Amino acid sequence: MIPGCISKYVCINGKIVESNNVTIPQASMVLYDVLRVYNTIPLFAELHANRFFESFTLAQLPQPFMRHVFETSIYSLISKEQIIEGNIRCAYYVSETPVYMVYQIAHSYPTPQMYQQGIDVALLHAMRENPNVKQELQVRSIANTMIAEQGVYDVLLVDADGNITEGSRTNAFFIKDDTVYTAPACDVLVGITRKKITELMNQHNIPCVEQKIPVSDIAQFDAACLTGTSPKILPIASILQTKTFSTQHSCLQLLQNIYNEEIETYVSRRL
Repeated sequence: MIPGCISKYVCINGKIVESNNVTIPQASMVLYDVLRVYNTIPLFAELHANRFFESFTLAQLPQPFMRHVFETSIYSLISKEQIIEGNIRCAYYVSETPVYMVYQIAHSYPTPQMYQQGIDVALLHAMRENPNVKQELQVRSIANTMIAEQGVYDVLLVDADGNITEGSRTNAFFIKDDTVYTAPACDVLVGITRKKITELMNQHNIPCVEQKIPVSDIAQFDAACLTGTSPKILPIASILQTKTFSTQHSCLQLLQNIYNEEIETYVSRRL
C-alpha cells in the first residue's frame, strides 16, 4: 500500500500498475512535488517540472530521468484514472534501485467561506535546513501536530532571527497599502503559485518587495495571505495572539482575481 494514495492506479517509472500491488520502497531521501488538476489539466506542469529537477541539483543528485517522463507520467495517470479535479503527487525515492511514482492523493480545498472570511494561522519557531529542496522533512511533521492541536489552517515558520519565512505547506505574502511583501526567495521553498503570482504582479505593475519580515513588524501590515497548490490565494484573518488582518483588502482581491483568470487562461489553451 502507498500511504496517502487514493487512486486505483499508480504510474511507476513510466508504467501504469494497480496501486494495491505497490509498496513504498526504502529510501535515503524522498524528493517530491504536488500538482493540482483542474478540468483534467495539471496546472503549470512545466513549472512543477522545473522545480522538481532543480531539487535534484540542489541536493547534489544526478538528474534521474529525461524531463518528458515527468509530464507524460502525470498525463498517463490522469487519463487512466479519469481525473477531472484533484491533487497528484510525484515522488522520487532515492535508493540503490530508485523509483519514481505518480499517484493521486486526497485534497482539501478551501471553502467559499474561507476565501471570504479568511483563516487563522499560528507561529512555529522552526526552519528548513535547505528550503529550496522539496523533500520530506521532520519540520512538516511538527507543523502538522501543531496545526491539529491549535485548530489552524497552517503555521508560519519563524527562523532563528525572528523572521517569518513561509508556511509549513504554503508561501506567505503581506500587504501594506498597495505594496506586497514576502520573504526573500533564498529563504523559502519557492512554490509554483508564489512564482506565478510574482510574475502576475510584475505584469500588472503591483509593487512587490522581497525582504525579511520580522514578527515584531507584523502590526504594520493591513492584509496577508497564504499561497499554494491547494489554497491558491487564501486570506489570513489572524495570526493567533499576534495580529488580525483585513480579508477584503483591495490589493488582495486583485491578486485573487488575476490569479484565477490566469488559471482559466492556462486551462483553456490546453483543452
